[in-house]
Amino acid sequence: MTFVDPELSPLTGNVQPGTSLLNAAMQLGALVRTTCGGFARCHECRVTVSAGAEALSVPQPDEEQVLGAGIHQGARLSCQARVVRDGHDVVVLIPPRRAS
Repeated sequence: MTFVDPELSPLTGNVQPGTSLLNAAMQLGALVRTTCGGFARCHECRVTVSAGAEALSVPQPDEEQVLGAGIHQGARLSCQARVVRDGHDVVVLIPPRRAS
């Protein structure tokens, strides 16, 4: 799995099936923002899966409701999307962080 952050070098590593993209990002040292604690409410952990989406869980209704049509362009909530099988081909794009 590879996380591409516009502010860092790509981070690549292996993660176990069942791991959320949010936890995978933390394990590999990538920074994905979240404020709701992983309950699909804040949508700040939104990422884009540019490759390997078939290795991830199917979006559930809560995630679909938050993302709307964006889900068809590869958008996922990293707190909800989970690796379901070998994710070595998964590429996740992290959006640029907003200035505070």
